[in-house]
Amino acid sequence: MKRSVVIVLASVAIVLGVRIGLNAQCAPKQLAYSDGGDTISVDGKIGECSRFKFSIDEGQRVVVKILSADNKARFSMQRDAPDDDTPAELFEDQTSLDRKFKYTDWLISVTGTAGTAYQLTIKVSD
Repeated sequence: MKRSVVIVLASVAIVLGVRIGLNAQCAPKQLAYSDGGDTISVDGKIGECSRFKFSIDEGQRVVVKILSADNKARFSMQRDAPDDDTPAELFEDQTSLDRKFKYTDWLISVTGTAGTAYQLTIKVSD
């Protein structure tokens, strides 16, 4: 019995590790605002490449929300500045975020239950 539990737990850990590794290795998709709009909406499925890049103007307020049928989808957002020595800003395991940002370029990744559909919404304002 104990051996079966250990095998099952190890299998789950491997599957989760592969899924997280695949998401971390896919190239982020550049998001764009719709024709002069201030909102980006992404409909996706957990397990697909769920990494995105977007830009804002310095000092803009950003509201990010994620919805999923099982309410387990989360996003992590971090400043996209690979060659910059200033401290990174990182917001992990969020369902919503509302704040003004000093920096302009951002990466966002989505996690949750494999196969579950999600809707990610990013809205900017001054």
